[in-house]
Amino acid sequence: MAHSKSIRAVDARVDPRKLFRNAKLASELPSEYLGDFDDLEWVQAIIRDPAWEEIVYPSRTITRNSTTQSLFSRTFATLDTLRACQAFARTHDAQSGEKSEASVHKKEEAIVIVSLGRGLDGHPGLAHGGTIAALFDECLGVGAVRVLTRPSMTGQLTIKYKAPVPTPSKGVVLVRCSLSKHEGRKAWVSGTMEDGMGKVYAESEALFTGWSMDGSFFVAMPSGRCPAGWTANGVSAGRHY
Repeated sequence: MAHSKSIRAVDARVDPRKLFRNAKLASELPSEYLGDFDDLEWVQAIIRDPAWEEIVYPSRTITRNSTTQSLFSRTFATLDTLRACQAFARTHDAQSGEKSEASVHKKEEAIVIVSLGRGLDGHPGLAHGGTIAALFDECLGVGAVRVLTRPSMTGQLTIKYKAPVPTPSKGVVLVRCSLSKHEGRKAWVSGTMEDGMGKVYAESEALFTGWSMDGSFFVAMPSGRCPAGWTANGVSAGRHY
């Protein structure tokens, strides 16, 4: 089918499957309703474009005997909620500074294509604002993990709502995110939610902090311990993806 895009090798430095073991690409998951994307030319153009590489979206993978990522892998993984999610990424040259002193650097970008069902409505036929916030949190995190190369948590999330997001039939949206800044364990990511043809529904900026390799991140947690299924160095153990 059109959405069965071939999988190419990913640099281990930014491959989430090195962090989330057994995570699958959307095209490898039979439960994803990727047929929602088949009749949309703008989606198919992304799938056919060799510059965009499909990447794992680990929060859609069910973790046995654990509630890890259960919001997106269970609660939101129904025919009436987030019907399908498919993620892609690319790295390309970008220019910064004045033309006379411009420097070229590599820019990381990720996109997530999402099909929304009526179970996510606030007003009839329109996605709830909290749904949009959750999607931004999750999708911008996809961009963050590619540079942090370790699990992370959201430190800050701001959203500007610009237009209502329709569900379903026209409820396929594109969440576009790019890295704004990266310092050590912190990554600032910005993004937009679009209709795939230029209309912007919302804009967002987020700060993500990666877990430290010595486990110091967890000192602030009530238990003082890692979440279930994770070791202090941020690599999954026992119950994992």
